[in-house]
Amino acid sequence: MKPVRYLGVSFFDNKLQCAEVEHGKKVTVTALAEVPVDVHLVGIGETNGDQDQILKVLNRELLNIIRRQKLLAEYVSFAVPTRSVFINVIPLDASLTTAEVPSYLQWEFSQYYPDKDPKEMIFDYHSLPAVSGEAHQTFIAGVPRALIKLLQKLAQSIRLKLCIVDIDQFSTEKTLLINYPEIADHDIALIGIRPGQVDGSLIHNGEMADYRLYKLEQNELPTKVIRDYLQYIKNKFSTTPEALLLHGTHFTQNYVTVLRNETGITQTVSLNSLRKLRKAETIPPQTLKENHRYASAIGVALRTK
Repeated sequence: MKPVRYLGVSFFDNKLQCAEVEHGKKVTVTALAEVPVDVHLVGIGETNGDQDQILKVLNRELLNIIRRQKLLAEYVSFAVPTRSVFINVIPLDASLTTAEVPSYLQWEFSQYYPDKDPKEMIFDYHSLPAVSGEAHQTFIAGVPRALIKLLQKLAQSIRLKLCIVDIDQFSTEKTLLINYPEIADHDIALIGIRPGQVDGSLIHNGEMADYRLYKLEQNELPTKVIRDYLQYIKNKFSTTPEALLLHGTHFTQNYVTVLRNETGITQTVSLNSLRKLRKAETIPPQTLKENHRYASAIGVALRTK
């Protein structure tokens, strides 16, 4: 089978993170790159902002990366910021038929955003595994239709086939499971840290069982809300994660040390996005050292459908 390369793109901290992954007899990370961009995906579709200008900037920067890194990807996937989408975890009425669920999701969205048209959102959902006898919950996500159209145009403009549009915290789960297969039998807290927010997920038996987003107040430390999330997990599920894995663009190794001491979770580490993956020798050492910044981009590039 001919090797096929996929380009994964995430949007952290006003930067583009790009990861090219080759899928062949073995899976290899062939390139990692990051560039600053002065665009925001949050709020696309809500106003008549200059989407053409956003498309132009993203096109220019991605083409520059493709040329500079000599990328050979045929497909591109995007991991969009959690704050650009609607996310909720709810107990979905089991009596609803498959045909009735879309209308219910639109109604659920309208309870939070009564002034927005739910038909301008594209919804998806899946059932979450039960933890410690907890009732089954359903994860729902809604992506603005305008954002999907923008990314479709972007893929076309850089002459790559669009594969997947995912949400960055959840694309990171793929990176986690590939690099830490041993977590399948343990409860793990996956924490994403970026300017102004913290994303927390509980991974139970290799699947996401819970998700929460915390907005940080000015000068508020991520370590505080991470402790809050761990307490929330303990109260809701009567469990304490056996490991705490951090990723994103806005944390230092000091956070790892502080959290390890304050929580007592000895397996508190920066997510090693390349722990079990082959990697090209051309990737710079400093980029390899900071591979946690690319966890979401790698995650979507690891998926082929």
